[in-house]
Amino acid sequence: MTDAIARAHDIAAIASNSSSHDVVRWHSPFGPELQYLAAHPTQTAIVAAMLACVGVFVHVARERVNALKAEFLSDGVDLTRVEDRIDTLQYLKKMHERGMLPLGLEVCAMKQAENEVLFLGPVGVEKWRAYYRERGIDIDGAEDMKRVQKYVRDLHYLEGCLLEVDVESLMLSDGN
Repeated sequence: MTDAIARAHDIAAIASNSSSHDVVRWHSPFGPELQYLAAHPTQTAIVAAMLACVGVFVHVARERVNALKAEFLSDGVDLTRVEDRIDTLQYLKKMHERGMLPLGLEVCAMKQAENEVLFLGPVGVEKWRAYYRERGIDIDGAEDMKRVQKYVRDLHYLEGCLLEVDVESLMLSDGN
């Protein structure tokens, strides 16, 4: 009952003197934080605007990822070994336009395998072992990823892809 009376008193004090923030008692575990926000409206507005900008950027990027994925899936491209990242999907689109989509898919699979084997250890090795066994490569650890890199580098027979193609420059170029 005393909490309800205290809150009613606080509301009455705020209504009578809205410019004073010293009277406000926040009955919350975040009381000090809320009091700081109430005392600094400009900083609060700036932070809120920055968070809104980040939210809009993330939303637009996510929509672009979904659009690219839908485009690839409608063309029948298997994206199970490709990360859902905007740069990866834009790279695949560029490779598709150049007629080198199979090479692009293998490069993306290699990059994802390298990351998972490096950071997940035995779990990552187990995940990728069957995939690369189908391609004639046995991987037992991170040191075997050199053979995977050599395999991808030598994929010149896929749809006219050339052996001289530098995979890293394709990933970094802007398509011009």
